[in-house]
Amino acid sequence: AVIGPMSDTDRRPALMIRIADIQNNLYIAEPHVRLYMATSQINKKGERELAHFKDLNVGYDSGWDRVLLLW
Repeated sequence: AVIGPMSDTDRRPALMIRIADIQNNLYIAEPHVRLYMATSQINKKGERELAHFKDLNVGYDSGWDRVLLLW
């Protein structure tokens, strides 16, 4: 995964992830991908703890976990 700007005109950070099928003889009919974002915080004891765990919408159109494959 890479975090960086999308283009010179749009300077918002973007998370870019590459997903690949490493098996040569397998055809995937309907792939699903889930992406979660976990954030942490420092508690009063100085220890890092999980603060939030969010399911991100990475699907196309209205799907939550479907992926458009082009090859």
